[in-house]
Amino acid sequence: MQVFEDLTPTPSSTPPRLLTVGSFDGVHRGHQTIVRHMRKIAGPDGTVCILTFSNHPSHILPNRPPAPLICSKKLKLQYLKELNVDIVYCIPFTLELAGLTYQAFLKKVQQAYPFDTLILGEGASLGRKREGTPEKMQSLAKEQNFSVQYLPKLTTQDKDISSGSIRRYIQEGNLKKANELLGHPFTLEGNLDSGKLQLPTHTCLPPDGDYSVTTDASHSLKAHIEQRQIFLDLPPSIKKIQISFE
Repeated sequence: MQVFEDLTPTPSSTPPRLLTVGSFDGVHRGHQTIVRHMRKIAGPDGTVCILTFSNHPSHILPNRPPAPLICSKKLKLQYLKELNVDIVYCIPFTLELAGLTYQAFLKKVQQAYPFDTLILGEGASLGRKREGTPEKMQSLAKEQNFSVQYLPKLTTQDKDISSGSIRRYIQEGNLKKANELLGHPFTLEGNLDSGKLQLPTHTCLPPDGDYSVTTDASHSLKAHIEQRQIFLDLPPSIKKIQISFE
């Protein structure tokens, strides 16, 4: 999997060239459905490309509370690699990017990656002030000679699977439900310092308490969360770790 941190032109890609755009926080079951659909269309020889962000738009856009992140950039890329994605543009979301019209945004993307098929989730809107509605996107697709498809949202018990709903379950301490919607265990990764897991400020965390976790070395132990700090009883020789909540 090739990873680019800006809109660098891809050195090579083979048709059909598919693209989707989104934050992909958590790479949950809904995200997985989109990527697997893209892989099916692309076949073994086509190219599946994800354009995502190294930060969350809510951390940049004014008058919006910053969304707690379900997974780190490193874990997001790990999940996408496991889904057999070919190319990931993991770029910073900036105010300049937010100010682009949907036409200008997609033109900029096409210059880097000449996609012929755009796959989006139902109701997705691109560009400044979310002006790139499905109707406008269909019109633009005809003008710029690409096709666009909108996939229905994946639901469970008549509710959409979304990063927002997963965040709520994690913050409520309902890890079983969060893991069900994620399609994989809720996992955090970071450096250990004196038994404390160092995490970015905007990390999504369960309430204070004790939790059963499994490390990336398959060790089972208890994690204690108190005042947004995670304490682990591990040898000081361990400096980096992933923990998955059961």
